[in-house]
Amino acid sequence: MIATVELNLPDSVKLSDFDIRMTLAAKLYEMGTLSGGQAADLAGVSKRAFLESLGKYGVSIFGYTAEELEKLFSELWITKEVNEEYGLAVPPFISIHEPIDLQRQEALMSLLDPGEASSIALALENSGCQIIIDEKKGRRIALELGLDVTGTLGLLIEATSKGFIQANRSLIDELDYCGFRMSAELKAKLYKDG
Repeated sequence: MIATVELNLPDSVKLSDFDIRMTLAAKLYEMGTLSGGQAADLAGVSKRAFLESLGKYGVSIFGYTAEELEKLFSELWITKEVNEEYGLAVPPFISIHEPIDLQRQEALMSLLDPGEASSIALALENSGCQIIIDEKKGRRIALELGLDVTGTLGLLIEATSKGFIQANRSLIDELDYCGFRMSAELKAKLYKDG
């Protein structure tokens, strides 16, 4: 059964029909009322596009809050390029920093997008830090430059092992569906730990 809802919004609300559908779908997904596929159908997009867009609507695909992420890090630095890509206000424990060597950043931008290039340039200037990067080419370049690299799955494993979140099977499957590449061994570890 499908229900139809009509909303009367004040003129001051400047949202497109798409944004209204996405906001509702994202909130119902976050509450656990709809699955990722059902929420994507409601929003009128593919499941992958829906899951990739959740952050823009203030919903984490991982089901954890900024406060829980803060437990993993005493501080987290991002660049203005990453902040612009994220598109939302960042929590207080995340601060925006810029690399000093802009020539290095420019050189990296010939190979990577601005977010990865600026993040790698910043990490190279701050020894002992760990860089969080998921994009395959960016990870390869960061590793070649000797950086300590982790990604979304590494954070998930760490947060799960410390008991901050529980990685359930549906979360791991959603990540797999979104294109987070993981070996069968890693997937088995996540299933076991979660």
